[in-house]
Amino acid sequence: MHAEPRPARLKKRGGTMMRRAFAVAIAAAVLLGLMVAPAQAQITNGPVRLKSNTNSSYCLSILAYGRDDGNHIVHWDCFGEPNEVFTLVHVGVIDVVPLWQQLLGLPSPRADVYQIRSNWSGRCMSAEDGDTSSGTTVVQYGCNNSRSRLWVPVSRGGSNYSFVNANTLAGLFDNPRCLDVRGATSGRTSMQIWTCNQETGAQTFTLQPA
Repeated sequence: MHAEPRPARLKKRGGTMMRRAFAVAIAAAVLLGLMVAPAQAQITNGPVRLKSNTNSSYCLSILAYGRDDGNHIVHWDCFGEPNEVFTLVHVGVIDVVPLWQQLLGLPSPRADVYQIRSNWSGRCMSAEDGDTSSGTTVVQYGCNNSRSRLWVPVSRGGSNYSFVNANTLAGLFDNPRCLDVRGATSGRTSMQIWTCNQETGAQTFTLQPA
């Protein structure tokens, strides 16, 4: 005869899984910094330049003054030109905690989401083709409320912010991706989304009134 399964062993496995899920949920909360509320209180409604924290003389801009869908957002010298000017447009509120964390009954913070709209082209920053992978190029597309074109600002103190792509907060096992200077360089390059890391200046930008 075969022995019956031991209930105590099954209970232990369940407890281990719950503890692991809890630990992962807490890690996700730490990753985002849970600093959303301060970020919303300080966001300006007017036109701004997004100045780089890897090189204070560099700004985000539309490559070659392009107005078409797919033009790259680049990290480039600040010349005071109109293709460097953006407006953060508030469009609503989303849950920044992955769905599996909600299912575990953990707190579910909410965050305001914004379009980052070019005053030059009238188009919005977006992860290319809605891709959520690290290394995806950031481009401009016509503005709408698809999550790949929405961003959650996270305060880094003063007028400094990181921007989490809202499309990387939509799935069951998300890994939040932030607006990032490709290669963390201090020179000219295209922008991308990359796993959020508040320790790097490549994901921190100063909002300077334009």
